[in-house]
Amino acid sequence: MRAFIEEANQADNVAALLEAFERAVGRLSFDHYSLSYWEAVAGTGSASAPEHRVLASNYPDHWVSRYLHRDYFRKDPVIRHARATATPYQWRDLQVDCQSELIVLEEARDAGLREGLSIPIHEPWGKVFLTTLASRRPDCSQVAATAQTRTQAQVMAVVFHS
Repeated sequence: MRAFIEEANQADNVAALLEAFERAVGRLSFDHYSLSYWEAVAGTGSASAPEHRVLASNYPDHWVSRYLHRDYFRKDPVIRHARATATPYQWRDLQVDCQSELIVLEEARDAGLREGLSIPIHEPWGKVFLTTLASRRPDCSQVAATAQTRTQAQVMAVVFHS
């Protein structure tokens, strides 16, 4: 973790910061990451019509295309849960509320995103910054479950967010 913080502090541009972040993701035994952000659209209230932006991601291109084309942001239980919590959580611990949420998770697994750890950071006025680390390996859930991994991932999210 110290290596990432030092590299982040030395980064003189976003590309260098992302490279440091990606190396740190690998050191935590994850293969993929996504950094996203959403906020309520002005005039609609904080609970409706969020505008979602992916700031950076190394998710498989075919998954990103499918996710955007099928508007999975509005059906994704990872996103729904991020709105309601401020602590890191594993995808395997999510309660699926409907068939469309289950489809999103199943298709993510098929795309190689089998297990994930998500870290929401809530800002004023309903804004949420979400860091998600994902793995194609099902055994990664044991790594993600450790307090040390969750703490390190949360520090990475906060450093990148800052």
